[in-house]
Amino acid sequence: MTQPTDPADRHGEANSILGTAGVSRDRLDSADSERASRAWWDADAADYHRTHGEFLGVDSAAGEFVWCPEGLHEGDVRLLGDVAGRDVLEVGCGSAPCARWLAGQGARAVGLDLSMGMLTRG
Repeated sequence: MTQPTDPADRHGEANSILGTAGVSRDRLDSADSERASRAWWDADAADYHRTHGEFLGVDSAAGEFVWCPEGLHEGDVRLLGDVAGRDVLEVGCGSAPCARWLAGQGARAVGLDLSMGMLTRG
């Protein structure tokens, strides 16, 4: 994949792959919306991880569970309580740092995401 020409351009790679578009409003059905979202996240996965990966613990073997945008770490605030032995489904897991963290705490975690670009990082 290509590197963005401007490091400040967080979505440079996705824009180079997908092109840019003007502002418009179109009616989309669920299938069109899913295709558009998948295409965006597949194209933006590398830039997203360059920008947010360290904060989210993406490359940590144990993962990390950060409640965003608050930035609260589940290990500190324990909003979910004890997850050991629990079944947990994470919908929209991206590269699954939360699911990996939950598994490390003894949960049976499954992460789902529509973007193969994001899941590949997980």
